[in-house]
Amino acid sequence: MNSYLAECIGTALLILLGNGVVATVVLNKSKGQNGGWIVIALGWGLAVAFAVYAVGRVSGAHINPAGTVALASIGAFPFSQVLGYIVAQMIGAMIGAVLVFDVLAIGKIAFGATGNEAAWTTAVSTYFGPLLVGMLGFQCWHPSSAESPVPSSSIF
Repeated sequence: MNSYLAECIGTALLILLGNGVVATVVLNKSKGQNGGWIVIALGWGLAVAFAVYAVGRVSGAHINPAGTVALASIGAFPFSQVLGYIVAQMIGAMIGAVLVFDVLAIGKIAFGATGNEAAWTTAVSTYFGPLLVGMLGFQCWHPSSAESPVPSSSIF
């Protein structure tokens, strides 16, 4: 997997899971409505962890332009790749945001859904993220992948 593609997927996963939990807590007629700040904090923490575990061995899991710029500024990441990483992260963030909007808002959780619509939307929003994490995790930690192409010092 290309490091730019990994950054795009990692950032999309971060936004999908992080914003997805926020939307679930604040939207009317969702099963997680009024879940509180602890649900949001835990959801964002797990979103970061899943994104890092999914793409960390491929790209270093910067998943945020601030992380990329910070690593480049201290010499831990080549400046020649900064623009590509930032573009990939922006595209991934847009993909994640569109998926959250599509699943939760257009999926009618925000506007009130019938039983079948709510069941379909809940199934998609609940299982899409873990499925993606599992698929990417298998790709990143498959026994055939030897060493990480990114030095471990750039992961954190």
